[in-house]
Amino acid sequence: MSENLKIYFDAPYSRAYVFAPGDQVSGKVVFDPKEDENVENIHVEFRGKYETRVGGGKETRSFEITMFSMQKILFQGPFKMRASTYEYPFSFQFPKTFRFNPTVFHDDRLFPNEHGDGLQPLPPSCNDSGSHFSGNYRIFYRITARIPRTFGDWESEIFLRFAPYRLELNPVPHPASSKDEGKLQRRYRLTDEGIPRPLTSNETFKEKFHRHAVNHTISFSLSASVPTAIVIGRPYAVEITLLSTDVESGHSAPEFQFSNYWLILKGRTIIRAPGILSATTSSLQEDITLGHGSIKCRLPLNKPLVVNGMFPSNPSYIPPNFSSFAMQKSYGLELKGTVSCLGEDSEFKIHWPRVTLYPARMEDGIEDAMKSIESGARDMGLDDQSGLPAYEK
Repeated sequence: MSENLKIYFDAPYSRAYVFAPGDQVSGKVVFDPKEDENVENIHVEFRGKYETRVGGGKETRSFEITMFSMQKILFQGPFKMRASTYEYPFSFQFPKTFRFNPTVFHDDRLFPNEHGDGLQPLPPSCNDSGSHFSGNYRIFYRITARIPRTFGDWESEIFLRFAPYRLELNPVPHPASSKDEGKLQRRYRLTDEGIPRPLTSNETFKEKFHRHAVNHTISFSLSASVPTAIVIGRPYAVEITLLSTDVESGHSAPEFQFSNYWLILKGRTIIRAPGILSATTSSLQEDITLGHGSIKCRLPLNKPLVVNGMFPSNPSYIPPNFSSFAMQKSYGLELKGTVSCLGEDSEFKIHWPRVTLYPARMEDGIEDAMKSIESGARDMGLDDQSGLPAYEK
């Protein structure tokens, strides 16, 4: 990275922008020498690469291809450039496909090659955290500006985020329920006024040897319903239910409070690399926190509590589900949190093994056209017959 050479994107592009197939990538390269410099040339390169590595040590197998590479000469020397500021605009277009026939992998049962002509769609950008010993992966798209020099080139680079278009306007969320398999209990007594209170330490000690008739027990567990088809960047509601069959008649049950939560994507990436006789594969796990916070609200017994805001409306970029010739990425979901009752906290954890993440963007013009069709169908009273799923923002 050189302080004298920098890349800037045109609006609305930025480091956080997620590009899609066919998008223009435009900006400028700024050269700001602090003293006179002899410059041979200034060029900019746009490249996409796909890399996997499986195993370690002598057993390591790796795979690497350049999906595409484009280069433009912005300034051609040689020329002695005075200390000043120079700007050079550039523009590239994201390809929609690249050509590669993955015959090196021998076996396509796990990673079927549906593109017999060798023309492959660009996969989403993704990057392993580097914490796995059994392998790592990287799919990246990069703009690099470079000035060749005898002793170390001047260079500046920016990595771009990329995801394919979403093909459905409003994927049906397909909410699914799951529950914490653990069974929790609270022991308590009632005050003279009939209000539940926790047992004292002395009462708890005595309870170990002899159950007292005035002591009460409530057993409970947690269940939740979440969307399993998720458009990245859209908020969704989560329903949480405190389940109990021990609510006794004739007295008050203790009050429960939903305190803290963590909503976590459980990423699973299967990667492979060519071997001598067959491909070598590895499965890598990754946790991505979608949201966490403190709610502090009452949990009624056996009635769902609808919680908004667990899914962030503007999350950081997360690659959608996809399958390619050397990589498959899928997700599960986990909700864990804390429930408080009578001054004591209980932890819960609920799993959904499979959820689908969709890309945020649709192709330009398609989304507006489909929304117009939906609006017209609603005006005609055809909501139920139109076949177009509705989504409340």
